[in-house]
Amino acid sequence: LPPRIPPMQLRLHNTLSRRLEPFEPLEPGKAGVYACGPTIYDHAHIGNFRSFVFYDLVHRTLEWLGLEVRFVMNFTDVDDKTIRAARERGETLEAYTTPYAEAILAESDALGLRRVDLYPRATAYVEEMIRLVATLLERGHAYTTEDGSVWFDIDSFEGYGKLSGRDLEQARQGERVASDEYGKEDARDFALWKAAKPEDEEVGAAWDAPWGRGRPGWHLECSAMALAEVGETLDLHLGGEDLVFPHHEDEIVQSEGATGKPFARNWLHVKHLRVEGEKMSKSAGNFITVRALLDEGVEGDPTAPETGMAEVLLTPRSRLLGKSLKEVRFRDRYQLGVVGIKRLGALLEGDIREVAFRFGDTLLVQGPWEKIRHLERERRDFIVAMAPREMSDALAPLGRAPVAVAIMVGMLALLT
Repeated sequence: LPPRIPPMQLRLHNTLSRRLEPFEPLEPGKAGVYACGPTIYDHAHIGNFRSFVFYDLVHRTLEWLGLEVRFVMNFTDVDDKTIRAARERGETLEAYTTPYAEAILAESDALGLRRVDLYPRATAYVEEMIRLVATLLERGHAYTTEDGSVWFDIDSFEGYGKLSGRDLEQARQGERVASDEYGKEDARDFALWKAAKPEDEEVGAAWDAPWGRGRPGWHLECSAMALAEVGETLDLHLGGEDLVFPHHEDEIVQSEGATGKPFARNWLHVKHLRVEGEKMSKSAGNFITVRALLDEGVEGDPTAPETGMAEVLLTPRSRLLGKSLKEVRFRDRYQLGVVGIKRLGALLEGDIREVAFRFGDTLLVQGPWEKIRHLERERRDFIVAMAPREMSDALAPLGRAPVAVAIMVGMLALLT
């Protein structure tokens, strides 16, 4: 490995400042990191795991730089989606969500992702959430309504919108939004605590609070868990780009409204995995799960790369056997991609060999640098993307971590 560099030389694109900035932890030699994890109402798809792979690379990089890292990634087990799904199944919230949490951890292990320090589940922190709401009420940042709900007053906090660039002047003053998820055009007072409904009680998603029985709003949950398990000021907050507004914007005002301190020094957001220009999502039906990939035998070889070898990802420019991407559904495209990889066999000659991964029309190969360069020059029908040597060396002893990196990069090459 190359010599370690001082942590201050690590530069990250901070969403808050919209600039590349040196990463400088609040306490030298340590880093407190909170990552927004999945909502455990279904199996995670590879778009979700792209975020988890990103989190893993950040985690490993910080430790490689010599920092003592406290890394927490939550599981959202109480929100509109989990309650609706549990009710449809006729199960309690805990019984419904637990298998999905366990599956995500098992699939992370299969991909070689390092376990973080803690995976807090929102339902285990309801007391902390109630205390946080009480503090916001005391400080004039929140108010109650007749049904026992509690709302955050966005007019009470100067700087609301600073993360996303939302202009508060355009917000609809005094209006409220109860849904967990809403768009930029709906910047209104949001729910900290939602009065209990029959469906909440039915699945065990209601708790007693001084202002009335109910359940926490989704945005409140991450603030409470981050403050409890990382601290009042995070060195780094991670999440998907879709969480900038409203989720992370709301986290900031809740946390800073309660503590009076900056909530996170750095914000780093992950781009979506896209399919034909659309975000991969369950609602769009354009997804595939890691579970499905593993069931179909996609796996990696944890063999460490040899000295002096370079690793590359090769992706054909003509994607799927001449068939237009728009002529096939996503699932068909995935299956065709697996067949189409046979065309790459002609490349594996001499010192160039397949190593950890093959998926669709993307192949991870290894060989002497000069021969790899020759391939890049001679085979114009292939895209060649280098895997940095120091990354390969760092990941090689760690089981199937190279496979996870290949999924992140290879799926982008195949699907965009």
